[in-house]
Amino acid sequence: MRLYDMFAVVVLFGLSSRKLLEVSSASVMEASTTVSPVPTLTLVTTAAYQYSEVIPSIAAAVEDVNSLYTGRFSMKSVSYSNQTRFFCEELADDTINLSAAYYYDIRRTEPSGGPIFLSPYCTADFTMMARLTAEWNVPVISTIGSFATDDRKYLTALTIAPAHNTVFGNFLKQFLLYQKWTTLFLLCDDKRNVGFFRANCENFKRLLVAPTFQIPAINFDSGAEAVSYDVYLEFVQKSARVVFLMCRSDVARQFMVLPNSKDTVGCKAAIPQEKRTDNMLLCLLTDPCSEEEYDEQRICLPS
Repeated sequence: MRLYDMFAVVVLFGLSSRKLLEVSSASVMEASTTVSPVPTLTLVTTAAYQYSEVIPSIAAAVEDVNSLYTGRFSMKSVSYSNQTRFFCEELADDTINLSAAYYYDIRRTEPSGGPIFLSPYCTADFTMMARLTAEWNVPVISTIGSFATDDRKYLTALTIAPAHNTVFGNFLKQFLLYQKWTTLFLLCDDKRNVGFFRANCENFKRLLVAPTFQIPAINFDSGAEAVSYDVYLEFVQKSARVVFLMCRSDVARQFMVLPNSKDTVGCKAAIPQEKRTDNMLLCLLTDPCSEEEYDEQRICLPS
């Protein structure tokens, strides 16, 4: 599925739900000074720079929605991003400020438009957005997988996760049982601004418990001045054959491989041969590399 198709599905599903249709209609009526036969809905998106590629995808999804709902309403997209706020946790305060500024200031100049807020992608700021939008009586939609929609507490919030953390954890458990992998090692990045990996790591620890599973784990902070990758790998070698590494792609490269040079396709293992076993299996839960990163720093799994 193309990326913008996914967002079209998110938007369409959200608008087709009874709750959001009612809230959207109420917002439009409250904001309108005159009755418009075709109300305008504004999709307001705030995205950290690591998700900046979703902005044109959302614009394309809005075009699809307009073509499908011609005559019922029209939709437009307003998006905010900031190159200095790469991770979604870093955008938390700006998310609230930008959304509030749009609602209280920009919206006054466009009284016929009822806003729908799409994103953010982090649980903490989405919770704040859910509280604000409940006061404003406008919907907020997110694709995060770690926020439980509570209709009583967050009346206008809706989460539609492409890969819900709980579902993902249950899948992992069943997959490990199917493969008969009951002893594995978790290496989890505990840096403050990598909430997705921290949440999934803790979720795995709760799901994969004794006596069925033996799961030694180490939490490390990739943002520390010095990270003892070699020491962690010593623990890995002594404890398990299957290793789950949960971190960003740049951190994964510190554990795994470095390129010989830009002119070759070979890779030199970051895990020294004497510290590896022939049947060591590393499983990555990480973010994708850009094409430039992939070309310059190819990742090769140890055999």
